[in-house]
Amino acid sequence: MNQKLFTTLVLITFSLLLAGQANAIKYYLRPQLMIIRVNTSETAERSLVIYNNNTIKMGINATISGNISEVITIKNPAFELSENETRNIDFVTKSDNPGVYSGQITVTYTTNVTSSVDISSDITVVAKGNSIPKIDFVTISIVVLVIIAITLLLVRHKRGSKKW
Repeated sequence: MNQKLFTTLVLITFSLLLAGQANAIKYYLRPQLMIIRVNTSETAERSLVIYNNNTIKMGINATISGNISEVITIKNPAFELSENETRNIDFVTKSDNPGVYSGQITVTYTTNVTSSVDISSDITVVAKGNSIPKIDFVTISIVVLVIIAITLLLVRHKRGSKKW
């Protein structure tokens, strides 16, 4: 009985040694959810943190999906991440129109050892309309003419007749 147990243990150990090791690629993207509040016509700079916890270099490519592509621009969308390196993916948010924009920034990790992997961060941008409205020259001219006309009518009324 002991001989059988010993033989079984030797076979299991030998099988494990011959099987080799599976190497897992380790990485992360933080935060996985982000809500950005910004006034229209103002900019807000934010970043996502990525980390390569491996002994190999990784190619990084960040893309935007959803209607946040209307209000977000990634500053550094593609680069190489060295082993054990942490880096930011910086982006700028700017909206000229109030509203709620949502979507994802997806980071694709590529190596020459494994197939590519995508990780996404869900992002919502809430743009409030606190900006000063743009008034064109025609609108200003009409307002000035109306004020002048009212002033002339009041002066005429004060000087002359009491009738309108």
